[in-house]
Amino acid sequence: GIPRIDFSDDANGALLLENSSTNSITYSEDFSNASWLKSSLTVTPNSTNSPNGTLNATSLINTTINQSHTRVSFTTTTTGIYTGSAYLKKQDFDFIYVELGNAFARFNISNGTLGASGSFGSGWTFINHSIENVGNDWCRVSITANNTITGTYNFRPYQPTSTFNNFDSGSIGTTFIYGAQLEQNSYATSYIKTVGTAQTRVADTASGSGNSTVINSTE
Repeated sequence: GIPRIDFSDDANGALLLENSSTNSITYSEDFSNASWLKSSLTVTPNSTNSPNGTLNATSLINTTINQSHTRVSFTTTTTGIYTGSAYLKKQDFDFIYVELGNAFARFNISNGTLGASGSFGSGWTFINHSIENVGNDWCRVSITANNTITGTYNFRPYQPTSTFNNFDSGSIGTTFIYGAQLEQNSYATSYIKTVGTAQTRVADTASGSGNSTVINSTE
């Protein structure tokens, strides 16, 4: 019953009304949980403040200059468009490689630029990727792809690289992560926290919201 205000396009704010969506990642903030598969990473929860200002973001420290990463497996029971997203904050690495199924994208989380993207193997077609500055040196990265063959795949929101083109980190270092989300949607909706089970946000509605010149039937 509390309205959410979106300031991303207007400093005065606007009422945020979203469609229903489900975050199918069962531990969206606890990257130490066994559901998150780690390769050459030291994971420390509650290492710095997350984008919401709470001390609940995780540090990921790679222990090798090779392909350190974390990933979570998921199963698609219906084909369609999926979007994976996560909040990242730079400490030592500019460049991050992300995978959703058999689609991939690269990001520079230091200056907010997009790198190469595409698909490999079968069953997935890359659609787009984006990066959003959310303040306090945090950004939200997202990748959207179309799944054409149902099955079990991985969402890999974090793999540091030494350049936009490499797969290895090239050095030892730290990155902060928070709020991973995987949804069957064509874009990343606002963050849905999970603790042990997938969570669904019901569609937002507004009643008593003024006449049609303020909010019409489709808006």
